[in-house]
Amino acid sequence: MSKRRFLIKGGKGKIGVGERQIHPQEIIPIYEDNSLLFAGISRRLQGVEFLGGRNRSVLHYDRVPFIQMKNDTFSNSALFFNPNPYAIVKNTKDEFFFGIDRIKPNSRFNPQGAVIKLDINLYNDPFNPVPVSFYCLADEKITFQDNKRVFYKLYPSNSGVLSFNFRNSGFYNFSIIREGVSIKDNTSTVELKKIKVSLSAAQLIAGKAVSLIPAQGKDTVIELISTVYKFNVGSSVFNNSAGLKFQIGAEDMFNGSRVVYISSTTSYIEKFTYAETESQRLQEHAPLKVVPSGTLPTLGDGSVDFYLTYRVINL
Repeated sequence: MSKRRFLIKGGKGKIGVGERQIHPQEIIPIYEDNSLLFAGISRRLQGVEFLGGRNRSVLHYDRVPFIQMKNDTFSNSALFFNPNPYAIVKNTKDEFFFGIDRIKPNSRFNPQGAVIKLDINLYNDPFNPVPVSFYCLADEKITFQDNKRVFYKLYPSNSGVLSFNFRNSGFYNFSIIREGVSIKDNTSTVELKKIKVSLSAAQLIAGKAVSLIPAQGKDTVIELISTVYKFNVGSSVFNNSAGLKFQIGAEDMFNGSRVVYISSTTSYIEKFTYAETESQRLQEHAPLKVVPSGTLPTLGDGSVDFYLTYRVINL
């Protein structure tokens, strides 16, 4: 912790006696570390970063144990947490879970709709650091409960996480990132909305635009906060290099490679991550649609589920 000194201006006030009485506002902090400016301290205390039009809650923790289960029954789950309130657990099917021991203090965290990022480099490349991270769906249900110990399923944000060499019973620092946080003050409340839209194989082959969120009216825009999609492979693979992309009105919503590929041979779940430098196109009174990208398939079977969290901004 950085050292702090205070400049106290003399004068009449309510604190002290005689000539040394001062006003509280005349106690001025002097920071010896410029990184501890008051605005920075306020954001850190609130656990909120302000990124353009979006709000992101970031909470930092340390020493979460990683547990490799020998079976899939969550037996001896009490030992997973000793002495921590949280644990990340992997079963024999390469499935991950976030465990919470509600018996312990400071265990009120709910992982639903959050990204859990471990403080380790996925590829051990200092020039291109990629954190090991997972996300939990906003509507994810409890997978297993033992007394007050609960486990939610986690989904790796990168396929490389499945082959990462975790240290069994090792400890990792981690952070919780939750995008689109509701910020309430004396003037307004940001209301988040959630929707699930599914596209069938017939819709994917037809290649027509499908409305995900209708236009919200005059003087409004739709802002996507979180985008999770699930591709379900069917009895056969879609031919051609088919994909889907978002449009707001008649324009692409994202500049870049924000495309859902449907020519996969396996089912998968992914979450769009939004770089701070990447723009999200907004348009007044316009619907959010998903449209074909690439060559339309003529054969194949499968479906896509979209799980969207968004808000409506009144202009």
